[in-house]
Amino acid sequence: MEHLGQFSVGISPIAGSLFGQRLQAIHFHKDIDPDFLYFWFQFNETRIAALGSGSTVLGISLYELRKYQFLKPKYVEQSAIAALLSDMDAEIVALEAKLAKARGLKQGMMQELLTGRIRLV
Repeated sequence: MEHLGQFSVGISPIAGSLFGQRLQAIHFHKDIDPDFLYFWFQFNETRIAALGSGSTVLGISLYELRKYQFLKPKYVEQSAIAALLSDMDAEIVALEAKLAKARGLKQGMMQELLTGRIRLV
């Protein structure tokens, strides 16, 4: 489950289901790619969260959610979109790891250079 700002969404191991923070399930037809729907919720997070109500934990009524427009491309296109976005997420993770490694190397080099353990000629 991934926390998306004010709400969380995850893909259930039960085919055709997504579930949210309060474990409400959204069951969808087999013509919807679950990864596509996951990214759709991720993209629309702010607007959907604005529909929420409640004092402790925000909840969104099915009535409110049904009023939200959902454009559904063909399944093949949904899968292609989800695959592309998943690949981009993987690339971001790899770049963040590379950035963390570079920052670590820089920190080590600063320590060596600024304490005089390594001298530049």
